[in-house]
Amino acid sequence: MAGSAAARSEVGDADVDSPRPSPPHRRRTTARARRGRGLAGRLFRLVGASVATVLVATLVLLDAAARQTASAAGGAGLARTTRVVTVLLAGRERALAGAVDVFAQNPAFRALLLDGRVEDLRDQALEAAERTGATWVQVVDSQGVRVARSDDPTAPRASLGGSVLVAGALAGEAMQGVGVAGPTGS
Repeated sequence: MAGSAAARSEVGDADVDSPRPSPPHRRRTTARARRGRGLAGRLFRLVGASVATVLVATLVLLDAAARQTASAAGGAGLARTTRVVTVLLAGRERALAGAVDVFAQNPAFRALLLDGRVEDLRDQALEAAERTGATWVQVVDSQGVRVARSDDPTAPRASLGGSVLVAGALAGEAMQGVGVAGPTGS
């Protein structure tokens, strides 16, 4: 018995020290499960990458569409604003032209201009600016020389005959344009 106990203890010690091999049916299940987890992981990563790619492509397309829509809307808004400003300026131009014509046709004003009474013409320039609603008015004689300016009563006489607007008006043409208020020499 002592011998068999020793044999048993050796077998028992051998079982404790060495790893016990798994039964064959468990090994296959573990290998199959490992393959499944690896395949499932790869599929998960593949699906995740596909979803991320589609999401990025969608965001890029949406951004491009939004930019195009904003550009078109901005262009349409700018076109509308341009039309409104054009209409307003055309109306203002007609009103100014009509008021200036009435003022210039006044016999008293014409007599002052023909007599060359500079002090009175300066007063007339101020009155013309007030009555017409113009920001400023220049009075020019028949030679194209400025004799008065409403925004600068001390403005010296200056030849404006080289200006297209003044030259055309002196030639009897109805002229249209804008003027820029600058130093009195202009």
